[in-house]
Amino acid sequence: WGYWYVSFVQNNSTSSVITNDITARSFFSVGKPFPSKDDQPSRACNDNWPVLAVSWDLGSVGSQQERRFVSIVYDQVYSIRYFGHNMAPLWKHKLGGNITEVL
Repeated sequence: WGYWYVSFVQNNSTSSVITNDITARSFFSVGKPFPSKDDQPSRACNDNWPVLAVSWDLGSVGSQQERRFVSIVYDQVYSIRYFGHNMAPLWKHKLGGNITEVL
């Protein structure tokens, strides 16, 4: 088991939320910002399909190129079990266990 981290530069054109898949798709498909929060408590993955959604309003389509980046990182608390010992992932040793260095 572990933790998911998502990082991106947030500004006035950015919208993000953890919500169910239907809500995320319905808001995104009509160009509306996502709701400010998920009204449902934590739940199993197959219970109303929770998703983490990020979108940017890029404005009008034109000849100028636009770029946006999102980093998605999974932090496995213990990567392997070696002769009965739980072993942390290599990046925790190399980066001092600071997840922000990975993001």
